[in-house]
Amino acid sequence: MKILHIYRNNDGISTICYQKSDSGTSRKLVIVRVGAALVLVALVFIIIRLLPPLSPTKSLCAPSSIAVGGSTALFPLINTMVQNYHQTCPDATISIKQNIASSKAGLSTLAAGNIQIGNSDLVSSNLSLVDHPIAAVIYVMIVNQDMLQINNLSISQIQKIYQGSITNWASLGGSNEPITVVNRTSTSGTRAIFEKYILEGMTPPFNPSKIVHYDEEDTSELVAHKVASTRGAIGYVNLRDALSTENLRIVTIDGIQATPENVKSNAYTFWTIEHIYTQINPSDLTIAFVQYVDSNGSRWLISNLGYIPFHDIAPATLNQHPSPIAPDGL
Repeated sequence: MKILHIYRNNDGISTICYQKSDSGTSRKLVIVRVGAALVLVALVFIIIRLLPPLSPTKSLCAPSSIAVGGSTALFPLINTMVQNYHQTCPDATISIKQNIASSKAGLSTLAAGNIQIGNSDLVSSNLSLVDHPIAAVIYVMIVNQDMLQINNLSISQIQKIYQGSITNWASLGGSNEPITVVNRTSTSGTRAIFEKYILEGMTPPFNPSKIVHYDEEDTSELVAHKVASTRGAIGYVNLRDALSTENLRIVTIDGIQATPENVKSNAYTFWTIEHIYTQINPSDLTIAFVQYVDSNGSRWLISNLGYIPFHDIAPATLNQHPSPIAPDGL
């Protein structure tokens, strides 16, 4: 293991001690006395060298073509990784089918053999498909920017809004404004996540016909824009879309913020594992791309795009937070 120690004296001169540790023993290799400015340059260089590569190595290249589709929550990550893969492996063609834009559609199209990778928020029960868990995605409740008094909602309050029993923000300490509920369509994996972790156990169960002002959108991005443009609106989206959309506000749930630390401890429960599925006997390119996505070198990219690498979440947390099962044998 390589260890870097930096010591700073009162005269502004720093000492860099670069050590190599083998089997519990340490040996000082270099001692250099440099000015503070040079220390900063050295640190920047070291950090850059330590950053993992964002593109696959040539050993993961496979000249062929495959298609990918499914969960829109995973689209930003998969889209970026496909672009990186193409830069290193120009003979490979990976196309993202944006018309296959839900977990259920991704799983069913993969099972039919029309795509080679299906992205899903949900766990498939189809034994002909192979699961590759990749990352956790954090979801949040959002309200229109004009709802200034609404900073936190309890799960009970959210359930009453989606039951249709709370219809005006004045009932929750907000302004006298009717509530517009913005939901995802029934094929959405994100909606299944919301119903499991937020609406589960709600009595009576969710029924859109009971809500006075109600709207459904196909993607998380469309939900974010609808909430941002509709006074009094509420919805739920992944954290990335919430942070990249103006004129909306993220509210805490039961006073708990949507942070990676709170997800890893399962204190914040509105999150799920994102999966990429393949068939049992995938092509060489499918195998190569999945290996790239799941490689140690991709973990920095996963975190940088706002996800949590799957391997950073403790098994105990995963056991406490089982993912929803896809319906209809998907």
